[in-house]
Amino acid sequence: MRFRVLCVTGLVVLGSTTACYQTDAAGPVALAVAQVILSPADTTVTAGDSVEFRAVLRDSIGAVISGNIAVSWSISDTTVVAITSTGAQLAAVRARSPGAATLQAIARGKAGQATIVVH
Repeated sequence: MRFRVLCVTGLVVLGSTTACYQTDAAGPVALAVAQVILSPADTTVTAGDSVEFRAVLRDSIGAVISGNIAVSWSISDTTVVAITSTGAQLAAVRARSPGAATLQAIARGKAGQATIVVH
């Protein structure tokens, strides 16, 4: 696979900046996911309630990665919380019974998680 590195240099009032972007013959290289953050973070709900979670994907410099990147979702204890639907970066869960469960989202090998406490 051939790679090209394109650099753009610009002059700013207080100095200069350089930005580099890596491309291959087919176009831009897919950004690597460095971090998966779930929103909301740890949360407490009442049995019967539903909550929608979003996986926020960030690259190595902390910028949000936009686009339709697939996320796989899992729950540690399905007797406490059930995943009722998922989308590319969304998951809806329904609280079933008192306890605690961990919701996990994995995108391109990186995982994020949130604890759900059910009363």
